[in-house]
This record gives sequence, structure tokens and C-alpha cells, in this order.
Amino acid sequence: MVKVSPDEDDESQVSGIVTAVLDSGVDGIIVGNTTKRRDGLLPATGPAYLTSKDKKALTEEGGFSGPAMFSRTLNLVKKYNSALSTATLKSGEAEKVIFATGGITNGEQALKVLNAGASVAMVYTGMVYGGPGTITRIKSEMRDEIKSKA
Repeated sequence: MVKVSPDEDDESQVSGIVTAVLDSGVDGIIVGNTTKRRDGLLPATGPAYLTSKDKKALTEEGGFSGPAMFSRTLNLVKKYNSALSTATLKSGEAEKVIFATGGITNGEQALKVLNAGASVAMVYTGMVYGGPGTITRIKSEMRDEIKSKA
């Protein structure tokens, strides 16, 4: 598996990564996780309830992860799924798997990334804050969501 930064998201980067994945023979990619970009994750000044110290922290460099990453993760899964599907179809290679990580905190989000083409929905920050019952809760939410649409 190759872990791909969510910051490498333009078409030429995605295409290059897909080519490298196919050439290397790895089984797939891990999409999402930590970004150095802050654009589109939080309002420029931060929510009103943040202290000035917290607002300053929003402008600092370093990795950013957690719930605000979900929409970026979902979009990346869609991009990589499309690019990998097209490339493996053309090359005749076996399908590659996608592990989605970044901002997944509930069953609805897990289902969204799976339906977008991920083989696995990974959870870390959600477990840190939600505790050991997080995965059981997410699985239950997924079952409820699937049953409600049946």
C-alpha cells in the first residue's frame, strides 16, 4: 500500500501516482489523512467561540486532520477510484484497493467513502475522541442506514 497525501490532488498528481502504483505492483493506496493546507477546512478567522490563541493556531504549519477533512477525503476517493479503475481496465492489471482515511467519524460517512470506491474506511481521530466504542457505534449506524434504504 502507498499512502497518498491529500495535498496531492490535482489531475497530473493523481495521474502520476496512479501510474506509479501500477508500475510498482503495490496492492493499492491509502487516501487522505493529514493535510498541510488549511484552505476550505475552517473559516479564515475561525469560529467566533475560538480564543485569539486558537485562531492563531489555525494559521500555523504542520499536519491538520480530523472531521474537517471528510469532504476532501471523499472527493479524493472518487478521484482515485475513477483514475485507478480507468488505468487498470486499460492495462489489464488487477483492481487496486483504496483505504479512505481522514475525517470519518460516523456510519454515514463510512458508507459514503465505501460507496465512492473505498474498500476500507479507516478511523483514528474519531476513536481518539469517541473512545473504544466508536467502531461499534459506526457499524451500528451503517447497519441502520442500510436498513433504512432497503
